[in-house]
Amino acid sequence: MEAASLDPVTRILTGLSDVRLFRNALQSESVPLEERIGLLHMKDEYTIKELSWVRTLTRGRYRRDLALVSSVNHQNRTVVVLLVPRIHINRKRDRQGRAKQALFNFEEVIDIFGYDSVKREKESFFFKGDEYVHGLVRLEVDFSKVTDQSVNASQFEINLFFQTRTKWIVDAVSTGLVKLHISDRVQVVNGPFQGLSG
Repeated sequence: MEAASLDPVTRILTGLSDVRLFRNALQSESVPLEERIGLLHMKDEYTIKELSWVRTLTRGRYRRDLALVSSVNHQNRTVVVLLVPRIHINRKRDRQGRAKQALFNFEEVIDIFGYDSVKREKESFFFKGDEYVHGLVRLEVDFSKVTDQSVNASQFEINLFFQTRTKWIVDAVSTGLVKLHISDRVQVVNGPFQGLSG
């Protein structure tokens, strides 16, 4: 909904059954201008499928991060996604104050947090309540917490997934990560116009 202030939106949404409340209050946030056009497109069916690329819409640590869908559960309306972890190992942070993205490194984590901080089961590592596979964090999230619109991965993000050196992940990157749509914001990364946005 578009409105000049939050009050009319709150009045309309309060009491609707599908509106989730946080601590009995309606939570809202402004949609960036460049993402508003995408909100006008309605989907008839759910298009996210296994091995597709999405952006997470969860709050906090992984907000708007690139993710690879590893499985879809239509009954539960959930997807399992793999993301590049953001573990506070050093003081390096991004502009939003989140830990920098880096593949999960078992040796580095036990050096800092101790050997007992990580549990290993077959190809998975468990650390601070999260599961890590192929250097990526594995999360199960609701359909509403991911989008396949305007994924537009950066070269930095693509390189991190390539570094897993896991064949099916590298193949997923190679088979077409970027799908451009009319009104998408793009940035030139090579050539005489490098750095320009449009």
